Amino acid sequence: MLLLWPLSRILSSPRNAKPPKAVDGDDALTARLALERTALQMSTSRLNWELKFDTVNPPANSFWRRRRSDSSSSHPPFGHSLACIKLHVEVALHERAITVLSTVPATVPWRHHLRRDVLYRTLANQAKWLAAILAHAKSELGSSAAFRRRSADEYVTSPPQLLRAWSFHDDMVPTFCSHRETVSRWHTVLQLSPQQVLPPTDQMPSSHYLSFELFLLETCFDKSDIGQRLRHIAATAYASPQPPSMPPLHPLVDQIANHLIHEHGLVPSCRRLTLNALVRQMVHIRLASAYYRIYAPTLASAARRYDLLKPRMHQLAVQDLAEVHVQQELALPQTRAALEAMPTFIPDTIMGSYMSAIGTLHAEVGAALQVPPSSLSADVILPSLVLLFGQANLPHLALQVHVMEMHLMTHGEGEVAYYVALAQAALGAT
Repeated sequence: MLLLWPLSRILSSPRNAKPPKAVDGDDALTARLALERTALQMSTSRLNWELKFDTVNPPANSFWRRRRSDSSSSHPPFGHSLACIKLHVEVALHERAITVLSTVPATVPWRHHLRRDVLYRTLANQAKWLAAILAHAKSELGSSAAFRRRSADEYVTSPPQLLRAWSFHDDMVPTFCSHRETVSRWHTVLQLSPQQVLPPTDQMPSSHYLSFELFLLETCFDKSDIGQRLRHIAATAYASPQPPSMPPLHPLVDQIANHLIHEHGLVPSCRRLTLNALVRQMVHIRLASAYYRIYAPTLASAARRYDLLKPRMHQLAVQDLAEVHVQQELALPQTRAALEAMPTFIPDTIMGSYMSAIGTLHAEVGAALQVPPSSLSADVILPSLVLLFGQANLPHLALQVHVMEMHLMTHGEGEVAYYVALAQAALGAT
């Protein structure tokens, strides 16, 4: 027993360990820092525990087998690769929180400073979405209904298999979707429009997107070459102390989409937009903050400039509108509400919300000036945007505009590029 005690301390899983709650006290910042350091230690331990089983292959008759790890099955336990990416994200999240909280300016409330940090906010959204995906996969694939009895014929015809680690391994086998059901799920998801697979807010993935992630798990996407490459990119990026050298985003999206088409069937050209929207979400959920790291200082600087300029934006807008003979005060409550409701996480959703707000802006300004909405030029729309940016509560505007710039690479030139350029000009109005 004395000999086993140190070994049990080494092998015991920290999966159920939780960081202690912050103690009450006057110094909330110190308590939050202590909480983040404890959470970082716990997340790092969980990640190291998971990574042990990527590098260590115990013998078939080994006593020390990880529960639910079945090397004879072609299906990973509830997306082991995705769970590892989530742990990498959680470690990076707590590291970023410690960095931000350790450098809070004395004049800024630390909670406000933490909420507005681009990397912390993005990592928090990634962790939340990855947890939602894994919970959905567990509910769909992890119940007893997902298993069936092994028939006597299967005992005779199937080759000998290694001992399963399930408590009911003797006569139960996992029943994942058949090929027909998998193909049906593939085509059902792709029948939707790009807007239908997008989330309405930052709070939770859409049910259609969760179906797509479930499809990736069922078809073992993470075991494919490009799936393993995606996991390697995530692990390397989050472990790097410096901003990593990331692969070009849009070619990566195209490669994944082409892989899925090659594996699961051709997609009509009218449905390729839906597939691209799904894959962009998938890549963004896993790698968003890794792509933002190199831009984080620039975005923080742009946010500070916006804060300094905001008190003068109303005056600047009134002057510019007067130059085009608009003397009346414009009240644009619906557009302001639409801008304040813009999400901050998924690029396609940000762009869609912004373009919807632009439509509302044209309608409101046209009604105020008694002219057709489609006749308004940039000489009126740009000062109107400056006016709104000065009035509305948009703490993440610099991030949202940057995300829309990145999004333009998939949509090319045209109306979208025109209005994103107006947002850029309004954000930097002088």
